[in-house]
Amino acid sequence: MSNKDPITEQERKDFKEKKGVFSDSNAYNEGKKQLAWYNRIPFWVKAVIIKYWFFGLNYFLFEMGLGYLLNDMTAYSAWLLILIGSFAQGIFNDVLVYNILDAWENVPGEAKNWEFFKSKKLYSLFINVAYGLLWGFLTYYLCGIIATAIQSQWAESYFFQEPLSFAVIGFLIDGVFVLFKDSIVYLIQRRRA
Repeated sequence: MSNKDPITEQERKDFKEKKGVFSDSNAYNEGKKQLAWYNRIPFWVKAVIIKYWFFGLNYFLFEMGLGYLLNDMTAYSAWLLILIGSFAQGIFNDVLVYNILDAWENVPGEAKNWEFFKSKKLYSLFINVAYGLLWGFLTYYLCGIIATAIQSQWAESYFFQEPLSFAVIGFLIDGVFVLFKDSIVYLIQRRRA
């Protein structure tokens, strides 16, 4: 081992097994080097930032990026953008978001409360794409209603037509679905016990 990495092999194995943080407030015992700075951040903060960022990224890439390429914005083009963005969000969730949340857990199983559905099986991708389609339709529809209401009073407004405010609505809708899923899981587990 190098001088920069004073972790013993046993500590490294324990960390990998727990998939969490070391005891004693994320620091090694008796003056040893601290773990990475992000282990001191509460998990819910990391989950909110990651999910919010990916919702905003989705809007930026597909609605703003592909929307710019479509010169004639017809109803067909708008529905196509919603379909593509929603499909992509389902893939983002399954391939990127949930894996990042799993990697950043402070305690094993902490990310389960922030995921809609996660499995190592292939059907997880299909479930998350279907969820992404439902999420996308509701998010785009609600953002459209709010943006229209705001523009009737303030014509120059771009609220809910840009990534930051779109991600807020997307995060709220995702939160409702995840809360509903967690409630059902809780009731099933309570009934079995």
